[in-house]
Amino acid sequence: MKLDLRKENGNNTFEENKHEPWTSGNLTKLNNFIKIKRVSMKAVMIVYNQSISDEIHELIISLNIRGFTRWQDVQGSGSLNGEPHLGTHIWPSLNAVLLTIVEDEKVDGILKKVKEINQEVGQEGIRAFVWKIEQMAG
Repeated sequence: MKLDLRKENGNNTFEENKHEPWTSGNLTKLNNFIKIKRVSMKAVMIVYNQSISDEIHELIISLNIRGFTRWQDVQGSGSLNGEPHLGTHIWPSLNAVLLTIVEDEKVDGILKKVKEINQEVGQEGIRAFVWKIEQMAG
């Protein structure tokens, strides 16, 4: 199967152009026709003790983060130190998780704020994780 670029025929459709399929003019026309917009996005997941929910709320407001999902009453235990957050009589505290998808340029600001909160609250517990978003739909 051969992939051919098409040349514009004036109706915003493309017809076969067998003589010069890969010229830069055809590539430009095709890119303009498709109008693909690629924005580099990252997922940031913040896991934190519910006792610092106000600080996290201030973080998302101060950085103008509009879209997020939050889970409450999440159980967990940190990998380095600190106490488990299991919602039991022995380990009564619980975590929350906030997930947001943001433009790359917002990530450093989020991580900086998370580090500041961590220094303020110490053993309460907060961690942020970042990964690249490959595709989104909806």
